[in-house]
Amino acid sequence: MRLVRKQLADPDPVQVEQEMMCEGERMSRALGAAEAAGRISGALDTAYLHHDDTVALQRVARKLAGRTLGTGGHVCDSLIAAADSVEPIVPVRQPERP
Repeated sequence: MRLVRKQLADPDPVQVEQEMMCEGERMSRALGAAEAAGRISGALDTAYLHHDDTVALQRVARKLAGRTLGTGGHVCDSLIAAADSVEPIVPVRQPERP
């Protein structure tokens, strides 16, 4: 949520998009793809709160047009390490199956 809100106002939304992609990768590594996708989807449902966000989101889309970003190789290693040191991801404990 913080990154989504940051991207709407940041002068370099492309850099924030890369951070968001790396955070998604970090979540997926820590929680598994399904739980990470669920958490991200839930956050995005409430991320864009105001009418002004639509205008900002259009600006972000223009800045991202034609860009290619990814999480492969070592692209996210330093961002993930920094995020893990400040705010580790804690998986939700799933009930054991009978």
